[in-house]
Amino acid sequence: MLYLNAGDLASLGLAFEDMFEPIAGAFRERARDAVVMPSMVWFPRRPQQWFHLVMSWIPSLKYAAAKFQSGDFTKTRTLPSVKGLVVLCDDATGDIVAIMDAGWITGMRTAAASALVAREQARRDSSTLAIFGCGLQARTHLPAFKAAVPGLERVRIFDRKPEGMADYIAEMGGRHGVEIVAAHNVEELVRDADIVLSSATIMERDRRPVIHADWLKPGSLTVTIDWDSWITDDAIRAMDIVMTDDRTQFDGKRSAIGVFPAVDRIDADLGELLLSGKARRTRDDQRIMAFMLGVAIEDLATGVVLFERARTRGVGTWLPL
Repeated sequence: MLYLNAGDLASLGLAFEDMFEPIAGAFRERARDAVVMPSMVWFPRRPQQWFHLVMSWIPSLKYAAAKFQSGDFTKTRTLPSVKGLVVLCDDATGDIVAIMDAGWITGMRTAAASALVAREQARRDSSTLAIFGCGLQARTHLPAFKAAVPGLERVRIFDRKPEGMADYIAEMGGRHGVEIVAAHNVEELVRDADIVLSSATIMERDRRPVIHADWLKPGSLTVTIDWDSWITDDAIRAMDIVMTDDRTQFDGKRSAIGVFPAVDRIDADLGELLLSGKARRTRDDQRIMAFMLGVAIEDLATGVVLFERARTRGVGTWLPL
């Protein structure tokens, strides 16, 4: 089996443009009910510490995958806070063919799935992106959104830690053909933004939402990858279209841990949108919100592309079973 660490994966030069269609194809198969994806297993060990397991099999893709991760946000351990592996298995033989770093894959596939929503649901004239939180996902989402919505020209950022904003601008400034500026507060961040990304990373069951409905302009798209932690109930209820990446996982997460109390409907998930156009934007003034929880088929689709590219290019370390 082939072992691919984060450096190996990064060396393969996988661009978001290379990921959109494999991930979109996986979601279309999900909408066709042609995917086996058991419910996510997630449980806390202690406050701010958890284990997480997801699995999926796509017969048409001829592979299955599982991802196991541990999370520790207590600041008592060295970074990264989330660690894990993706195991890729050949459908025909049942052989494990690859073991890959989960952190690199998760960062990239999460951004790619969010960008797919932006490609389909953002207004065509979108030019301003607002990013709440300046961690890893803020770094991967910027190039992903730019690839999906080429007209983006301006990026506003806000983080509760000023040094996080300074580091983000120093690292990302000038790299993707956009102007990056720091906002002084959350209202300044999101007002008049065409696309809003909530990526504060640490999901809060004890919510302290700060993004209000009247701050989100008509026609805007809001994508959250941190549950409903920072989005107020009035903002959720004010949306014309409410989406998620996968209905089953959304319902499971809500019933298991009580998140999303203000969500009274899901108009479509990503697979339904991509396969049949369900809940697609029909007017420029519609406000749309997408709750992106991350699903196993994203890991599988991305892992297959990485494995096949690595095998062709001779990247990674072959291990005996």
